[in-house]
This record gives sequence, C-alpha cells and structure tokens, in this order.
Amino acid sequence: MKTIEEIAADIRSRQATMQKEYDQRTPIGQPIEIPWEGHLPVRVLINLPREKREGRTPYYINAHGGGFIEGDAQTMGTHCQKIADRLGIPVFNLNYRMAPDHPFPYCAEETEVLVRYLEEHADEYGIDPARGGMGGFSAGAALTIINVIRYIKKKEHNFKAVMLGYPSTSSDLADSDADSPFQAMDETMAKAISLFYNGHEKDDELLPLRASDELLSRFPATIMFTCGKDSLGPQGVAFAERLMENGVPVLFRKYKKALHGFVEVNRPDYFPDDSRKTPEQAALSDEAEEFMINGLNMLL
Repeated sequence: MKTIEEIAADIRSRQATMQKEYDQRTPIGQPIEIPWEGHLPVRVLINLPREKREGRTPYYINAHGGGFIEGDAQTMGTHCQKIADRLGIPVFNLNYRMAPDHPFPYCAEETEVLVRYLEEHADEYGIDPARGGMGGFSAGAALTIINVIRYIKKKEHNFKAVMLGYPSTSSDLADSDADSPFQAMDETMAKAISLFYNGHEKDDELLPLRASDELLSRFPATIMFTCGKDSLGPQGVAFAERLMENGVPVLFRKYKKALHGFVEVNRPDYFPDDSRKTPEQAALSDEAEEFMINGLNMLL
C-alpha cells in the first residue's frame, strides 16, 4: 500500500496531465473568475438559457464529481446547458479547486464566494437570490450537502432546493458497501480522499448521515437518486430515508442497474474510453437527467 505522500504525488501528477487536456478544450459556457481576496479567483462556467423565463428567475449551481481530487467543470458543460435551456434559468458550473493542495473547507468557501457574487450581481443575471438551487454528482453532491449544512449552522442563505446524484453522505468507510463492480469508495480511495478531509473527518458536514434530527429537519427540498451498483448506494438510501423521517420533501429514485458516475460519463463531453459509457448506462443517464430536471422545475 502506498504512503499518503506517494498518493498525494500521484494525484498531483494526474491532475497536471488532465489539465493539459482540459486546456485544449473549448468550454461550453462563459468562463469567469470571481476575485477572492487573499486567495486564487473562483472559477465558474456560466450557462445562460437560450430562452430565459420572464421576470426574476431562480438560479442553479452545479458541482462536478471526482472524489474532490479529480474532475473538471468542463466535463459537465452539456449537462449544465441542458438544465439552463430546459428551465430557462442561468446555471453556474463551479470549477472548484481540489485536494491535496486545496483541502476541506476550501471548495465550500469557494461556493460561498460564488453565492455572494450572485447576490451582488442579481440584477445583471436577472435572478432572485432567494430561489437558488445547487446540485452535483458524487463529490459534487457531497459538496452540495456540505454547503447546505454550513449555511444552516450559520443561519444565513439557504438553497430553495438541492439535487444529489449518488452522493457520499459519510466519511466513514464502514457506512459503505463494496458490492459493486465499480467501487466509488475502497481503502485506497478512502486514503486519497483523506487528503481532502484534512483531519475533519468527524465534522457534521462530512458525516451528514449521522447528523442530528434537528439539523436535518432544516434541509431544503431535495431531489436525489442513487445507483444499485455503487458502494455509496446504501449510505445514500439511508440519508434519503433520514431526510424524509425529518419532514424534508424528497423526490427519490434508485437506479438498480446504474454504475457510479453513470450520468457524467455518458455525457458527450466526457472522455470516450470510459468503460461505463454503454447504451444501457446512457439510457439510464437520460432517464436520471429527466428526473432531476423535472424535479428542479417543480421545486425552484
């Protein structure tokens, strides 16, 4: 087993290699950088709808997956444009910075910078700051949960609705089930993600499955789906059940034949050589996107 230092070096090497490929792409969406005093700017791709709703509209923030150690907002470009066009609202595709160089809570603080920016530029984008939504897949869904809990604790802005695609809801490996041909969490991945946790593994934000009933009762309306063939599936189902037990409106589906990551990898802007890119998984991806878009249309 590699040491944590060796894993960190491997992650940095992979990030550098992948960044070269991302840099060669033309992003889908308008890239902006939001100044953040004392830090690197927050990077966002903005997907504006081809036909905007009348009046002030909701907005939606998307966060990509990748275990907080890999991935890029560019792989979610067509997904975000589809949401923007179908709902007639702007979508802000957050390209958050990742571990090991930017561990928790850096990406959560980046989200807060973005939300403040949207509040300050509401007129420019024609949005209602009180009707925000956020969502993502895997790590992006976990980041969404992290931000909701942080806002609940601070009694500040909260999202009107959230979308959680096969989220990680516990930093404890014991809450996962490894019965999957594509494990989202195993011992090696857990050690890699520990670089993101940065010693905060037992924080409420990273253990939402075990959060108090009082905290969970204040969650916004939630759209959520899990995969049957996914080591994160059981903890995702358990989290949805806890939200419902605490009176949170939840739209939930379980895609029993879906593999972890099935929505992202079956988008046209994802890498073509991924083994999960199959006709069966693509059909499930389309179905899940319709489920989440219909839910957002209902709740935002």
